[in-house]
Amino acid sequence: MAKQKTGIQRIMLLFFAATILVFGGIEGTELWIKKAGICLKPAAAFPVATLKNIYWQDSASAVDWKGLSAEEISFTLASAALFHSFNPMYNPALLRAYYARADVYKPGGEVYLKKVEDTVESVAYIYKRIFMGGTLNSMLVEGKFPLLKVNVPNSAAKQWVMVLGADRDDFIVLDPLAKSKKLSRLSDYNKVYSCVIYYRLDLKK
Repeated sequence: MAKQKTGIQRIMLLFFAATILVFGGIEGTELWIKKAGICLKPAAAFPVATLKNIYWQDSASAVDWKGLSAEEISFTLASAALFHSFNPMYNPALLRAYYARADVYKPGGEVYLKKVEDTVESVAYIYKRIFMGGTLNSMLVEGKFPLLKVNVPNSAAKQWVMVLGADRDDFIVLDPLAKSKKLSRLSDYNKVYSCVIYYRLDLKK
C-alpha cells in the first residue's frame, strides 16, 4: 500500500513538473516574441487580397493626427482599411474619433486591442500570443488579415502593418505609413512583436 502511494505521488510530482515546464516555456516564448521579436516566413504562397479602400497617412487629410505616435496612426489606418471592407461606414476619421472616446490608445502609444472589439460593432478579435509563418497562412486561408506590430524602418519606434498575402519567400503587407503608397514586404521590417486578427462576427472563428 505504501509503495502504491509512493508511486502515485511520484506520478503526480512528474505531472506537476511537466506542467510547470510546459507553461513556463509558453510564457517564456510569449515574452521573447514581445521583447525581442521574431522573423516570419510564409509556409506557402497565397494570393494578395485587394481591399476596397486603402488609407495612406498623407491622403487621410481629414484626420487630425497631431499628438499620435506611429503606432496609433498606423493601427487606425490599417484597421480602417480592414473594417471598411466589413462595413463602408468605417473610415480613418470615424475610427480616430471612436478610438479616442473609448481610450483605445494607451499612454505612450500602445493599443488596447480588446477595446477595439468593444468599440467597433460586429467585430471580434483573436490575439495570438505565440505565432509563426504558418499561423499567418492559416488566417489568410480563412479570409482573415492579421495585423502585426513591427519596427518603423530604421527606428526603435513601433507601428502596425496588415498581411494581405504572400509569395514563396515573404509576406506582402499594407503599411499605411509607406511614402511610396505601395504594398511592402514583411522582411523590410525585420522582426514582428505582436499579432492580432480582427474579423466579422459572421465569419467562423
